[in-house]
Amino acid sequence: RKIEKNGCVISEYPPEGEYIGPNGFLQRNRLIAALSSALLVVEAREKSGTMSTVAHAERYGKPVYAVP
Repeated sequence: RKIEKNGCVISEYPPEGEYIGPNGFLQRNRLIAALSSALLVVEAREKSGTMSTVAHAERYGKPVYAVP
């Protein structure tokens, strides 16, 4: 109930960990794809973090939807 009310943080790194840099962004996308039941893409460049998330979702067998 506490998480429903206030949210939570999910990470592979401890709060006091080193700066992760740009790789942390791509790793976060993997977690988003893994925890989601589906992925909805509204806008994305051909080479983008969004497409990275799409690739993870497809690899996990999650449905991917796109808005034209």
